[in-house]
Amino acid sequence: MRRKSGGFVGDLLAVSAKLPWPVGVGAAVVSFFAFHALAGMEVGTVVSTQEIGAVAAKKMFQMIGKIGQIVVPITCLAGAAVGYLKQRRRIDVSASATAAGRSAEARVSGSPAVNSAEHAAGCPVCGSPMVRRQARRGANAGGHFYGCSRYPACKGIRAE
Repeated sequence: MRRKSGGFVGDLLAVSAKLPWPVGVGAAVVSFFAFHALAGMEVGTVVSTQEIGAVAAKKMFQMIGKIGQIVVPITCLAGAAVGYLKQRRRIDVSASATAAGRSAEARVSGSPAVNSAEHAAGCPVCGSPMVRRQARRGANAGGHFYGCSRYPACKGIRAE
């Protein structure tokens, strides 16, 4: 089923919220100057009946520029703010879940999350320390394994 369109402003807000927030701010600045140039376009006056169409078209583009230089940058900035807040919330949730998982694991096992024997051996790919992790998906979901502490730069793993 197709999603109902939120119109031009709603779609622009949704797109700018999905972009990284600096890109949304940059889009707001660029769109302001582009629409400002359009709004400042010289229209001229109608001298003969043959010029009515050209002058009307220029006037229409000038009005689009006047409205667009306000609406589009504000919408891009609002989308950038929404994207920034969503990003911060993901980071906060991720950090608190990671901290809660480590503290719960330490309480249950009475030891740190990294097995010292595996930790000493290091990553089979790059030699960095290994971190005990829990598989979230796949055939081994819920099972533990050791992953490289440099993940995602290094994807070295070792069975528990």
